Amino acid sequence: MVETTILVRQNVLSGIASASVITGKPRSTIVVMLIKRIMDDNRPLLREDRCVEYQERQPGKEWHRLHVYLHMKEYECFLDLRKFCKKSVSFLVAFGVYKYLDEIIKELEIIRIIPDNYLINHYSQKTSFYKGVYYWRIIWGKPQKHSKHHEL
Repeated sequence: MVETTILVRQNVLSGIASASVITGKPRSTIVVMLIKRIMDDNRPLLREDRCVEYQERQPGKEWHRLHVYLHMKEYECFLDLRKFCKKSVSFLVAFGVYKYLDEIIKELEIIRIIPDNYLINHYSQKTSFYKGVYYWRIIWGKPQKHSKHHEL
């Protein structure tokens, strides 16, 4: 497990804490479910050729450290999402709270269980060396039809 922290505003922390109480799931699970939902619906957020965007500073707004415990695969996924969306992880979590938190609470109230310990499925990465060059292959999602992956 990887222990890390995310800086969030009070309203984001309150939303995650409330979801945790309502569903009986740890805060880390709620955060991972938010990030998973962003991954599943990632097209509008993907960006190229820009710096990472952080949440806007607002004088008088208090920031809080949220401790999150992640499996290594989840942690790597968070870093990749940051890289490809060009948004800080805390920005993505805040976006997830505003856009998906109510849906996640409703889903968890209905099923009351999470069928898998690893919430982020269909994500993998592989490092390879080809003709003197290292490259990384990162795969999000499950292909519609089974086919062989094309080699570089």
